[in-house]
Amino acid sequence: MKKIILSLIILGFISVAGYYGYNHAISYTSDQMIEHVVNDLLDEQIVEQLLSDPKIEELVQELVSQESKKTSSEKLEELPFTTKEEGVKVVLSKFSIGEITAIASQAQSGLTVEQQMEIADQFTERLTEEEIEALMIIGVAELMKEFNNR
Repeated sequence: MKKIILSLIILGFISVAGYYGYNHAISYTSDQMIEHVVNDLLDEQIVEQLLSDPKIEELVQELVSQESKKTSSEKLEELPFTTKEEGVKVVLSKFSIGEITAIASQAQSGLTVEQQMEIADQFTERLTEEEIEALMIIGVAELMKEFNNR
């Protein structure tokens, strides 16, 4: 009987540690992914092009203000996800870790236009248009927050 109780306690501890470890890993990965996107992939021209659309600019502003107020907006509810953690979960569900690692290593060594098009094709094949738009909006919102913090 003592072995069963001890086994259940150990199993419970492992489950709780696994749950918190998973959430920490998702949070860390999302921070790293957003940092990479903001620093390497989003340049001023892309940001200006995205912000030229009034709908996207409004969503970005609401997302930035939502972070500070921790409130939800009806317009943001139209997006499939509104946090970088949720975005990472969606990307991880559609791409393997090996594929993400390969894309990251390609990006670090510099991408040709052809390689950029291949990666864009992979994203458009596996992600919906709404998911891609949400990722871009979150990336621009993170960029805006970074500029505001400087």
